[in-house]
Amino acid sequence: MSRWSHAVTVSPSMYPYRREATPPAPYQYPLRAKSSTTDRSQYPGGLQPINSDWLKTPSPQKPPQRRKRRRIGTSQGTSLTGSKKAQHKEAEGDNLQQEWLGSSSLEASDQVHDNSVYESLIDTGFDNAPILNSTLEEEEDGYLHSAELDEHVAQQADGEKSFEAYVEMVTSGCAKFIQITKIVYAVQGWNRREQELSDDFYHLEARNVGNRLRLVCLCPDAKKECLCVHQLFYLEFREDMFEEKEKLWSSEKKVIMFWRQRTGFENLVWLTRFSVANHMGGLNGRAIVSYEGPDAGGGTWRCSKDKGRCEHIDAARRVLRETLNIADDDEVDEGIESQDTGSYRVVEDLSGGRDRETAISFLPIMPPKWAFLATDPVLYTRANPTAYIPQIITMQVGKARACCANRPEMDPLRPKIVRPCKVYTYTTCLERSIEVQQCPECPPRRHCFIGPDPRHLGLFNYNNSVLFSHELLDEYTNRSGTSETPFAAFTQCSARVFNGRGSKFIGEDLFREAWFAYAALMLLTDDMMCPKCGREPENVIFDGVTLSFHKKHVTGTLHPPTYIEDDAPIRHRNYPRKPQWLPAMRNETPARERLREFLKAQRSAKPCENQKEGTGTLGQDQVGTRNYVAEIVAEVGKVSPEVARLTERIFGHGDSEWRAVLGGLRRKYMKLLEQLAAEESAMQMVNESALEKLRDFIASPTEENGSTLVDVPALLAILEGEMRLVGSYTPELLQVCQWMVRRATEVLTELKAGNLPPLPALQQPKEQDWDLLRPSKNPK
Repeated sequence: MSRWSHAVTVSPSMYPYRREATPPAPYQYPLRAKSSTTDRSQYPGGLQPINSDWLKTPSPQKPPQRRKRRRIGTSQGTSLTGSKKAQHKEAEGDNLQQEWLGSSSLEASDQVHDNSVYESLIDTGFDNAPILNSTLEEEEDGYLHSAELDEHVAQQADGEKSFEAYVEMVTSGCAKFIQITKIVYAVQGWNRREQELSDDFYHLEARNVGNRLRLVCLCPDAKKECLCVHQLFYLEFREDMFEEKEKLWSSEKKVIMFWRQRTGFENLVWLTRFSVANHMGGLNGRAIVSYEGPDAGGGTWRCSKDKGRCEHIDAARRVLRETLNIADDDEVDEGIESQDTGSYRVVEDLSGGRDRETAISFLPIMPPKWAFLATDPVLYTRANPTAYIPQIITMQVGKARACCANRPEMDPLRPKIVRPCKVYTYTTCLERSIEVQQCPECPPRRHCFIGPDPRHLGLFNYNNSVLFSHELLDEYTNRSGTSETPFAAFTQCSARVFNGRGSKFIGEDLFREAWFAYAALMLLTDDMMCPKCGREPENVIFDGVTLSFHKKHVTGTLHPPTYIEDDAPIRHRNYPRKPQWLPAMRNETPARERLREFLKAQRSAKPCENQKEGTGTLGQDQVGTRNYVAEIVAEVGKVSPEVARLTERIFGHGDSEWRAVLGGLRRKYMKLLEQLAAEESAMQMVNESALEKLRDFIASPTEENGSTLVDVPALLAILEGEMRLVGSYTPELLQVCQWMVRRATEVLTELKAGNLPPLPALQQPKEQDWDLLRPSKNPK
């Protein structure tokens, strides 16, 4: 019987979260100490080994003491007192100049900032930024001194343990360290005291200033006294994970969507995060915007800089709708000063550490008992899920490795370390200890350890800190194969079970990574072979399709559907040279470009009160002046007088009564004009079938005929709006519709010109009445 005869095959490709991450390259000891008194010829590359005495000896520096409040001035003469304004909030830059002002754990509602202070500091390159310190200056070979990095780690409260835990979270793909521009990263917050991730995201900038590296992080833990875990992680893994990607990065975008994850049981509820820059640019101009809710709207928007609705949320909302092809809502963001979002990017988390299918455990694992075949080899004795798990999980020779690139094995002659760990079983979380050994190929700061593979105990060692029972991981395999249970649903169900027993379950991200690593070790031999047909079945399946062909049909004439016969007819296409709605006049700049620039400025401008009355300007440079509108109308009128008259009616200053009635449709008119001014062919907007319906509407402009123009949504929205507000269609709009019919007909005619006639249809036998073909009963 097949292994999956009563369950759906579980494949990692079934889940949208799967990604391929490249593990860091083997460490080559690029960091060296400044001392030259030690003979370094015996070490790889002539480098001195790292002194780890700081792990045992307290730092000679005094701990930072609470100081009096001081005033921090700027070139503009503004100041900031050491009150709540000195507390840290994302994207406020307080860490660049803050002295020790006490706790920084205020609620978000109490954290405010003064942009004028931080803009001057960031834009000019603050001299006291951590990596601008001369003690961390790069040497000629581009590497940093290792002793100074060790000192910065030691200066943090619980620095060594906190950084070790953070490295494990990032390399396992749980903590996000995402590159969003060439020099800016979005990093997930870290609670160094609790050693756990937070839900907040911050910006980190790594900029080369001459032969120095200016590293600025906007998280609350980044201070002048010591580096935060984000800065330390970047410095430690810069060569392996970030340098090559920074060289290949393209231009910076204003709006970047870098995080999207389904939350809870509801498949329609998503958590989406953006990094949004304002018109000022720079690190201080970026904000983290998050949205949690259905894609269609109705969720909660939050901005790390401003409360309520702001330009960052406005820009992120439009990018989300454009990315997901959701129709724009006219009632959204009315009256909010917005920015151009035509320049945006959707990035993936490419920073994520080790390969998803790599864990400390490396020995092959047998399939679950319910999926075990008689032909499968028995590798070990299955552990009893209810058996006692020892307090210390020990290492054995040949059954302990690290998860770095070369996966070194345990050396029985080297010392071992006992450290705490957590074991997640089917119903609870257990506190245990585990034996580990320092990896001989990685520097101590990377906290890479060799750990045991407790397969004989029925446990899966993911990263020496978190272990899972085979029973728990097999249970997810069982549920996903029978009911297609997503990771979010399973982790939430398990969290409720654990909560009832007084413990906590892990997050969705960590469980997903662990399950894929566990599934990669599962030994599935001959899993896809049919037990009846063997390795050479009678039916051959092509490319996974459900239809199959018998072996007798596999002949030399069988070709894929994309195969081109030698005698196949060739169709020569004659594409029109100027298929746009507004073609360019000879030796002149296309009027559609000026019209697009005008409409773009109109969207970013905030109309003033006088404009609503029809007597004022549009309020941004000379965009809304009468002369500028007249120039646009004159240029467009050379190509299409109908479009020019509609533009003058919308943006002109004559008919204020008309704008008072139809002013609510201003956005819809602008959307129609934007499509008419696009660089695409006119047939992209109005295809042949839509053209026939548009002709019918022009012949009889009724509401019924107008409702048939669903293939031209921009035009249909205006027709419905005018009928709702006025009760009829305006003459300017009907004239534009007539012009659209003429122009689309011209483009379609040129497109069909010179093309071959359609291929003749296959001659089918003429159907006749079967009664006439029936033999006569009484032949003569």
